[in-house]
Amino acid sequence: MVGGRVRYLHYTDFCFLRGESLATVSFDKIKRIDFSGEKDVAVILKNGKKATGTLAS
Repeated sequence: MVGGRVRYLHYTDFCFLRGESLATVSFDKIKRIDFSGEKDVAVILKNGKKATGTLAS
């Protein structure tokens, strides 16, 4: 979201790095995404699980 608006309407999933692996999670499974620092991210899923990593460039 940028300024309260969706910037890219065609994306259906969120990608981030977990170590050296690229993780992809469908937006319909995500409850919340928390950002901290410049690149750190925590993805909280609707099933209660949490995945952490860094933003992929």
